[in-house]
Amino acid sequence: MERRLRPIYDAIDAGNAKKAVQEADKVLKKHPVTVCAKVGKLFLTVLLDEMKSSVRSFKNQQLVAMRLFKEFNNSPYFFWGVMSIVMQARENPEMGAKMFYPLAARMVENHVTKYGYKAGAEIELHAMVLEGMNKFAEAEELLGAEESRSLLSTPPSFLMARRIALLLSAGKHETVIDRTVEGLKIE
Repeated sequence: MERRLRPIYDAIDAGNAKKAVQEADKVLKKHPVTVCAKVGKLFLTVLLDEMKSSVRSFKNQQLVAMRLFKEFNNSPYFFWGVMSIVMQARENPEMGAKMFYPLAARMVENHVTKYGYKAGAEIELHAMVLEGMNKFAEAEELLGAEESRSLLSTPPSFLMARRIALLLSAGKHETVIDRTVEGLKIE
């Protein structure tokens, strides 16, 4: 019996619950009275359901991230919490406009004032928050700042295209023309 259950154990050890359920189904087809396989399949099915329900729990992600940030004072945890707020805003656009995006913007601005930017991803997230608040011109200014360009790993042509798209969204067509000419001179 141990030999028949080994693939189930191996899949569980590898962290592949779906594969473990498939292996349990194979064992149950050949030996329908195997109690160990039945219990394993039940356990794995419950585990998969819990994993699915916790994947999009952005509020819990935010809480965990903020606890980790307070404990270890590590910026990636803070920005994970901000990203969780952004995801809540995308899930619920009405509350996003009223509460989530302004909260995320305040949090990022306070953090940047204290610690500054340490990575390009932090700048990208700040720009994403500004875009969510329809502050396209501010997002473009942020991406165009010298400090931002030094931290961002985005190729200059892609960064220029993103900045132009933000300016178009802001309705600054004359600036778009100037930036386009500027971008052509760079290349």
